Amino acid sequence: MNFLGRSTQIHRLCRVLTAREPSLTLVSGPRGVGKSALVLRCLPPGRHVLLRVPPLPPGGQRAALADAVRRFAAGAQIEPPGEEDAGSWEGLFRWLGARAAPGGEPLILVLDDAARLTESRSRALTPLAGALGRARTEAGPLHVVLTAVHPEAAFTRVADEGRFHHLKLAPLTFPEVLPRLPGRTPADRVIAYGVFGGIPRNLRTLDPDLGLGANLRRWMLRPEAPGAELGVAVLRGDVQAEARYVAVLAALAPGEGGWKAIHAGVPGMAYGGQLAPYVKRLEELGLVEARRSLDARPASRSRRYRITDPALAFWYRFILPHRTELLRGRGRDILSHSIRPGLAAHTATVFPEVCRHFMRRGAEARLGAAARQAGSLWGSDYDIPVAGVLRTGAAYYGQALWREEPADIGVLDALDEQVRNTRYGFGKERRMRLVFSRAGYTQELARAAARRDDVTLIGVEEMDACDSA
Repeated sequence: MNFLGRSTQIHRLCRVLTAREPSLTLVSGPRGVGKSALVLRCLPPGRHVLLRVPPLPPGGQRAALADAVRRFAAGAQIEPPGEEDAGSWEGLFRWLGARAAPGGEPLILVLDDAARLTESRSRALTPLAGALGRARTEAGPLHVVLTAVHPEAAFTRVADEGRFHHLKLAPLTFPEVLPRLPGRTPADRVIAYGVFGGIPRNLRTLDPDLGLGANLRRWMLRPEAPGAELGVAVLRGDVQAEARYVAVLAALAPGEGGWKAIHAGVPGMAYGGQLAPYVKRLEELGLVEARRSLDARPASRSRRYRITDPALAFWYRFILPHRTELLRGRGRDILSHSIRPGLAAHTATVFPEVCRHFMRRGAEARLGAAARQAGSLWGSDYDIPVAGVLRTGAAYYGQALWREEPADIGVLDALDEQVRNTRYGFGKERRMRLVFSRAGYTQELARAAARRDDVTLIGVEEMDACDSA
């Protein structure tokens, strides 16, 4: 599969890895999000040591690094580390630091899946911090890259001895994954994004030439399919008391919700505070995102929570309740009787985020500028799913409609009323109304939009063609 998206992160990491100052970079994100692929794309040929940290005791991990260092030395045609250096973390990192001498080319050490160092209680991180400290003092261009599902305190302590960069990868956006999505029409591809999401590992299983149903059967609706256990596989090895994390995700599968919605979906919790560590852990793993209204005060505790990847929400909504039937090979029945009837409602929960993606990545051609800020607004008497500020300084407020019937004038009237109820964007020279609609617009709404220069109607056809660069 061709590399998708990540242009900003690629540029940032390549810039760090060619700098003359030593650095530590942590690349974190959910499993399958493309951390290793991103790092590999940015590595220069020859001047790097790459180790996928094995799930072994510390001695085995150290031996694996020694082997990787010897392979690097052989390729660079330099003397490999001696027995004394190869027999300890300190010696290996000291040897690597010496190869990154002042005035020379940068040397890059990549420790992929670095969390295994802490899981094995390895003592590698302290000498690694020392090597970075020496490189900083001696101005040697040593760059260390760690990949992990989530940032750990131990990694941050290593950063105390050098420049620290953190690249946090989220699932790819709708514009970024468009080339991989199946579907004959723009609406079909929005639906496909709601099913297959934005995790590169999952997208690799898709065949864009097949329809949604065929791809679903290959990926998720067979007992042996790669996505059949997606919802529990993303938790395996990263959490304890798995059942409560599953309950939190299942509570959020029908769409984003507040604390009460999550608490109602997790039985056995006497009060909301008991739930906080589970939600926090899911945020650390990149599986759940806490969102605030754009007009919320800094001290506001009001949050809405959403599952970050649509495919995970889809699994919890449609596959988890039918795992027994799936084991019996009844994937076609699940598709016919459960998934297809509920697919429109599921896509409706994903569509606002697709519209926010469009504002960040594809709005320039339609509105003259992309969004500098893209989020939502909500309060006691307004709920605007798409809102923010364009790079021109104009505020915008949008409604996202995923329904069979065209949007009518009542949608615009209701949006105008909600805009009057929020102070967000007050005083801006221009305050735009946007209506995103799957099924188009009535003539009355189209005429009203033509009369007003603050109203723009946007269909899924325009969103389907937005720039994914």
